[in-house]
Amino acid sequence: MKKLAALWMVIVLLLCLSFPAQAEENAVALNTLGLFKGTENGFELEKSLTRAEAVTLLVRVLGKEAEAEKMGKTHPFSDVAPWADGYISIAYENGLTNGISDTLFGANDKVESNMYLTFLLRALGYEDGENLDFIWQMPYALAGDLEMLPIGTELKNFTRKDAVTLTAAALFAKEKEKETTLSERLIAEGVFSEEDWQSAFPVDPFAYYKKVNRGVGKAIPFHAVENNRHNFYNYLLLSAEEKENGIYAHVIESLAEYRVYEGNEIGSQGSGMRGGVVILDKTTYEPIGTEGGGIRRELFPESAIGSEVENFIWKGMNTVLGRKVDKAVAEGVLAYKQPTHDEYIAHLKNDDMNYITKTYETDLCTILVGYLGGTPHGSFNWLRAVYKEGSPLGDGKVISLPLPDIRWSKPATPSEIIVSADGKTATYSFFFESDLILDPGQSSEQVIHEAGTYVYTTNLLSGETTLEIIK
Repeated sequence: MKKLAALWMVIVLLLCLSFPAQAEENAVALNTLGLFKGTENGFELEKSLTRAEAVTLLVRVLGKEAEAEKMGKTHPFSDVAPWADGYISIAYENGLTNGISDTLFGANDKVESNMYLTFLLRALGYEDGENLDFIWQMPYALAGDLEMLPIGTELKNFTRKDAVTLTAAALFAKEKEKETTLSERLIAEGVFSEEDWQSAFPVDPFAYYKKVNRGVGKAIPFHAVENNRHNFYNYLLLSAEEKENGIYAHVIESLAEYRVYEGNEIGSQGSGMRGGVVILDKTTYEPIGTEGGGIRRELFPESAIGSEVENFIWKGMNTVLGRKVDKAVAEGVLAYKQPTHDEYIAHLKNDDMNYITKTYETDLCTILVGYLGGTPHGSFNWLRAVYKEGSPLGDGKVISLPLPDIRWSKPATPSEIIVSADGKTATYSFFFESDLILDPGQSSEQVIHEAGTYVYTTNLLSGETTLEIIK
């Protein structure tokens, strides 16, 4: 058994370290299935791919080659060779490609990796555009999410070799909102047989890539929850290299943070992006460490990043992450979880911005006096009752008790809180010698509070507070 495991590791390493040889094998496999035919000079894997060639390959992947060969020119472009008319007509009519102008297709223009991935993702049923599945400049996040961006794929200097690899990987990918893969659909449609498929790909040529990718996924979980703060992560595996102490996987990671409030109201707390390295065990592919690292924008083609490097990468990553978060919301993954009495107080004590200045214990609840600090506009005082297990309002229920303002939006705090002998009421008061008036003598003049003694009485059983002003 140990010898078999060692042999498998050798095979996996060979698959990882000999990308050109594996690309040649993929080209042969695609040729067996009738999806890649090469030229009179062979596969020419080191050559660049033209738009006409890319669309031809796409139409074959869609299983529409026979239809394309019978089809005449129905597209509006004047720069397409006769051999490609049917293929481009099929793709144009199905909304899979457009021209570079109303009359020119750019048939001989070089295809970059983002353009070709866009073709493949459309073939899988995904849509590109604002608020859709992906943006064409940065389709890599969605391709990575579908495990169709294998290690070794050259994104910047894209050639036929890379197109072959991406095409083969797309055959193993699931179609949008389906459990079937692209290859299974093509088998069902009779483009090639199950026997031909098994002969072309007796084993998954991307097994190593998927093991590394899923190992990274264990280090960067999609969803993490802490104190009703939901963090959603999305990542893109860019490359991986073997070192003596592990597999170093270079990734881009995006984050969206949401806070869920009582009543399941959801508020966005922002999003971000960063680059890094996840270190995996070479035998188990389990994460064993992390390191910082840049986003490695130099790996992407100019059309993917242009002058707005961070914007395109961030938008591409967040487009895919947004889809996943929307699905999580629809499935009820985001839900308010009331912390217990002890959890809430422990959280406050560990909060760098909230400070507790006084504590009053009753059988029903703990009354806390404190303030929020570290804000641009100074501190903000607060008074809260945190209920205990067995209380009428339930373990962990928090009631914010009212406080008068000593200046606009700056509450006062009581010098003392008096709890009744039976522990069912709490009383606190404030004395104001004069009225507090905002903008005196102006049209916006407003009385914040009048002179007198303000007596607050809280029914700790219900959490309700009454106010009596004694002149």
